[in-house]
Amino acid sequence: MDQRARDFILSQGVRPDALCEISRGKPLAHRPQNFKLPLHERIKGYLGPPAFGVRARNVERTIATLHARLHEDYVHLRAKCGPDVARFATAWTRYVESLELGRINGLIAEHNTYYPMEANLRANPDGGGYLLGSTPWEPTPKVTAEGLLERFPPQVGPERSA
Repeated sequence: MDQRARDFILSQGVRPDALCEISRGKPLAHRPQNFKLPLHERIKGYLGPPAFGVRARNVERTIATLHARLHEDYVHLRAKCGPDVARFATAWTRYVESLELGRINGLIAEHNTYYPMEANLRANPDGGGYLLGSTPWEPTPKVTAEGLLERFPPQVGPERSA
C-alpha cells in the first residue's frame, strides 16, 4: 500500500493497528479464469500451431512473394521495351510461361490433401466434399501461367500498377 492510501485510510479514523488487517484482504478460494482448457487442448497448444496452419501460411507467403516478384519484373520489362507494345506482350507472355511453378503447386497440392483431415472439416452430405463451417470448402487452386497472365496481362495503354 502506498503512503497516500495509508494516510487517507488513517484520516478516516481507522486505528493504525487495524490497518494491517484491512489491507491484507481475504484469500481467494480459487484462481478466477475466463475459461478452462482441457489437458489435451493445453498439450496441443504447447506443440505450436497446427501443421495445416503452418502449411497454409507457407503457401500464402510463397504466392505473395511470386506476385511481388512478377510485379517488379512486369514494371522492369515494360520500361525496357518502351513504347513497343507488341514486343512487350511477346516477351512478357514468354517469360510468364517459362516460370517454374512446380514447387509452389506441390505446396498447394500437399495443403489441399491434408487440410480437410487435419482441420476436422465435416463431410458435405449434399454434394460430397467437405464443409468449412456451413459453406463448401474449396481447395486452393493451382498457380498457372494463364492465371498469372490474367493477373499481370500484357496490355496496351499506360503502365498499370498491380
